[in-house]
Amino acid sequence: DFCAGSGGKALALAAGGVAVECWDPRPGPLRELRKRAARARVHDLLQICHPDQMRPTVGLVVVDAPCSNLGLLWRNPTVRWSLPAKADELTVLAKQREVMEAASAFVKPGGILAYATCSVLSAENWSVRPIGMGWEDVEARTLWPHEDRCDGFFWRIWRRVRR
Repeated sequence: DFCAGSGGKALALAAGGVAVECWDPRPGPLRELRKRAARARVHDLLQICHPDQMRPTVGLVVVDAPCSNLGLLWRNPTVRWSLPAKADELTVLAKQREVMEAASAFVKPGGILAYATCSVLSAENWSVRPIGMGWEDVEARTLWPHEDRCDGFFWRIWRRVRR
């Protein structure tokens, strides 16, 4: 789980018996993840590590990318007062691409790379792709607050083509 944050997805997977390697570029959420894993008694299934320490290839990599959070406007209208300036938007895109570059290296042939944001901005969703050749689109979807009655959300799933 790249960009694991405080571990919502990772904890849910571990509760189901799945071993999960977690990383986040921010140290604060990882400290919280350690505490939450201990409380949930799944710390034996979670390994918090830097990408340099992760297994070389796995069947599923999840990237819940850092984003502008604009999908949260439906639930939290004050987000609009913190809309990213153009420079900030470019910084977010650069971080998303950096994370995807690192994450895509860990997906084995036939494996899945899942990318998600809580943004509805096209630039944050459709312009970010896995690095390298050999990826096929499996699915992409945007959830819109006014249509789906939830926060705005995007996911896109790719499969690494077997050679």
